[in-house]
Amino acid sequence: MEKNLPITKETITHLVAYAFWGVMTTVVNIAFFFALRSFFATPMLAANFVAWVAAVLFAFVTNRRFVFSSTERGPLSIAKELARFTSSRAFSGFLDMALMFALIDAAGFAEFPVKVAVNGIVIVVNYLTSRFFVFRKKENQ
Repeated sequence: MEKNLPITKETITHLVAYAFWGVMTTVVNIAFFFALRSFFATPMLAANFVAWVAAVLFAFVTNRRFVFSSTERGPLSIAKELARFTSSRAFSGFLDMALMFALIDAAGFAEFPVKVAVNGIVIVVNYLTSRFFVFRKKENQ
């Protein structure tokens, strides 16, 4: 028997906010990547790593505040949340780096379309980990 999950106004608002900030995070990632590659001739994987770090920091702030409306307060609680966020992003960052290497360095595809496509995959992975691992609501809320 199929279980139908209700699509509420809150769910739609939540997904729209995540999509918007996900796109903004992707813009940060791609802008850093191409600035480092174009203006500083930074090696591809190094540029990708720096772009990833910038995007993770941007995403933590925006996801915490505007997407998942975290209620965690106090330095220790926020630090734990940041640690969960960073570890989940390390997973997707590894996926990003592996796909970039495999598709650009090993397979020889063009950088820009690969970077955009890989970021699409990363956005989906990041939503799932943020929703169910990082910013999960406590049972009593």
